[in-house]
Amino acid sequence: MRHRNGGPATLDFLVEDGVVLALESECAETFGHHEAKFAPSYHRALAGLHASRAGEHARLVEDPLRYRFLDAAQLVKHYVGLRNTYPKRRVRLVYAYWRPRNAVDILACTVHEAEVAEFADRVRDPRVGFRPLPYDQLWDEWSSPGRPAWLKNTPRSCGGATSCPSNGAAALERSSSAR
Repeated sequence: MRHRNGGPATLDFLVEDGVVLALESECAETFGHHEAKFAPSYHRALAGLHASRAGEHARLVEDPLRYRFLDAAQLVKHYVGLRNTYPKRRVRLVYAYWRPRNAVDILACTVHEAEVAEFADRVRDPRVGFRPLPYDQLWDEWSSPGRPAWLKNTPRSCGGATSCPSNGAAALERSSSAR
């Protein structure tokens, strides 16, 4: 499978520990507009896979601008790769994203959250689950006493739950002014 820039589609984080945990992480990317594009290899790869994912792929092909701030095509591509790489294992695809403290005041954030909820409701494959989580909730879960063994010695880092690279501030300013 190839990513939109011609290179291989890659995840940000992958753990093979019982259930396969795959993490796609977004920060300021959620403030950009996304158009769904699929190479012909994805059309073939989705044949015979779970109906909910194939249906979402068909909706994205029919309406490539269906999601404005969620890169749903990227998530469908990750699903295809995970389903084909781990055909006999349970997989959980976690979509972690940055949500600023004032998200309710930013149109791009509220639209993105609604799109994430719609996408999550539409893709229901019992073998490859999809779970969206804002970073603050992810850090809370991963900091809890019941966290998985592979996380026991992992510090709570990566800038914390409310920070983002400097380009995130510029994206916020652009999205706020676009309201």
